[in-house]
Amino acid sequence: MDKIEICLRLGRNNFDALNIVQDVLNQYIGRGEATHLKPRWYRNNRIPSKVVQIPLSTDRPQYLIVESGSAMDWHGGSRPYVKFVLNVQRLAANTEARRRFQEVLLDLIPSGGYPVLLEEGYVLYAEFSADFRGVEISTLDAYCPTLTDVRYFSRDGVTKTINLHDKRPGRPEAFCAYDKKQADWDQHRHLRRGPILRIEAKRRLNRTPTYREIRLGELHHISNPFAGLKIYERARIDGAFTAARHQTFLAHVQRAGVQAALAGTRGADRGRRERMLEACRADWWDAEQAWARARDAVVTAVQL
Repeated sequence: MDKIEICLRLGRNNFDALNIVQDVLNQYIGRGEATHLKPRWYRNNRIPSKVVQIPLSTDRPQYLIVESGSAMDWHGGSRPYVKFVLNVQRLAANTEARRRFQEVLLDLIPSGGYPVLLEEGYVLYAEFSADFRGVEISTLDAYCPTLTDVRYFSRDGVTKTINLHDKRPGRPEAFCAYDKKQADWDQHRHLRRGPILRIEAKRRLNRTPTYREIRLGELHHISNPFAGLKIYERARIDGAFTAARHQTFLAHVQRAGVQAALAGTRGADRGRRERMLEACRADWWDAEQAWARARDAVVTAVQL
């Protein structure tokens, strides 16, 4: 599990608790232990929310993002909150960062720190990931029948990232597949020996009524976030659609990818081509196995 967002709701019109949190953050900034980031405006906010970045380690920089403010409810009341954004995987691998994280949470939540956040905070967003060594993303394509849009990002003419998402408002899921080796080099100048493919399932949980008040320790109960994602090998696609009637479709796949090509296909033709693509699926990709491994990361997050 990578990035998560956890919101601690302070109670209707409870500005005393909000002021305490913001006073502590201002002290951090005054001591040079935190920095202001760009404030966030929300449609139902009268004033922008404050955003602060707190470094947690010195060797490989890790940060805790703290957002604090007040949202308006349906009845016009104010709902003060504090939101914490962190990377579980990086924290779990860094003793210094975990120790500092616990210290900061005790300062911001003096009634109990991280255990109180686990008990009372709601997870708004979570990223679950699975890594596959020796797999080049340039040899693959991705498709999800419930999403509408795809973006490919390339470097020197070679695909490095595939994003599947949805432009329709309120859609809670998205997927990303990318070259982890390249990302590690770009971010940390860390050179890995062989290619690593990372596949991420991103879930915006507060947009789903079933999970709107889910806590971190309950994340393993959600439906499989990797479900529906299909990974295809490009070489197999070229071999599966050799008939003349498929040439326009195959050209569309080569130009814009499977997601875009199928979006332009209707009726029986779409169903037939989806069935043909089943023979092109990557043998190593199993959404159930990926979720089984990712559920273990929830336990890690609870034990930070």
